[in-house]
Amino acid sequence: VLTALEDVENALAALAAQRQRLVALTAGTQAAVQAHELARQRYQSGITDYQTVLDAERTRLSLEDSRQGCEADLLTALVQLYKALGGGWTAPDPSSASASGNPT
Repeated sequence: VLTALEDVENALAALAAQRQRLVALTAGTQAAVQAHELARQRYQSGITDYQTVLDAERTRLSLEDSRQGCEADLLTALVQLYKALGGGWTAPDPSSASASGNPT
């Protein structure tokens, strides 16, 4: 019983941590998108060089990749929580029970 409780608590903690991480990465991604757009506009105006645009784009893509990885980790944490709570059972198929002659 204590091990099961520990599994549930660990899964809940992992889920909470991934949600916080996702919020932070989402905010960072939005800021990186704005920075990339600003860098692109500055390049088109002749204020800055293209290297600045490339750096901003690389940062944006890196954050988007991290955010996607975090979403995958969040879904994994949800599955772990489901499993820790006893998920994974299947309901018996009524057609197979009647075919074998066993009552349901």
